[in-house]
Amino acid sequence: MEQENKELLELKEQLAALHAKLDRQAEINDRTIKNALDASISRLRKLGNSKFWCCIFAMIFIVAIVYLLGLGFPLIIATIVFLGLNAIDALILYNKEKSLESGDSLMETMDKVLDYKKFNRVSTLVALPLAILWAGWYVYEVCRTLGLTEPKEVIFIGLAALIGGIIGGCIGYAKFYRPSMEEADNIIRQMKELKGE
Repeated sequence: MEQENKELLELKEQLAALHAKLDRQAEINDRTIKNALDASISRLRKLGNSKFWCCIFAMIFIVAIVYLLGLGFPLIIATIVFLGLNAIDALILYNKEKSLESGDSLMETMDKVLDYKKFNRVSTLVALPLAILWAGWYVYEVCRTLGLTEPKEVIFIGLAALIGGIIGGCIGYAKFYRPSMEEADNIIRQMKELKGE
């Protein structure tokens, strides 16, 4: 009987030691995931900051080109408004990124990340047709200002604008949109790991 009690006591001690070890391991895993979450949030913020300053630079640069080409005043105003809205959009996204805190509740952080992704997607889908309309107007104004009426000349200017738009769009997608959405997905995945899903 005493032997059985001694063995039972040893088993209880081993079980308690195993529980303590598992608890420490779970704490280490949670801390590792939380550190990864902090790193993802930091990368998302850096992307947002870069995007905002890139939008400001693009606005100044493109408005200067439109002005120096002597294009119509309405196009200059439309360019300022369009690129200004783009910069405001980037600022809103950056503020959404800044509001993310790993210390917030998981549900609150998850809601913020999902809201960020939705706003990013919708604003991109709205900006794309506006950019195409602006590019068409730009080509029209360049042709009108330079007196280009030959179909070859108009096609050349149109192709130049199309190629520039495709290159710029690919850079924006590869440098800002896709990485920010992937980082947001990383944050969601890490939060699910913290929740144990």
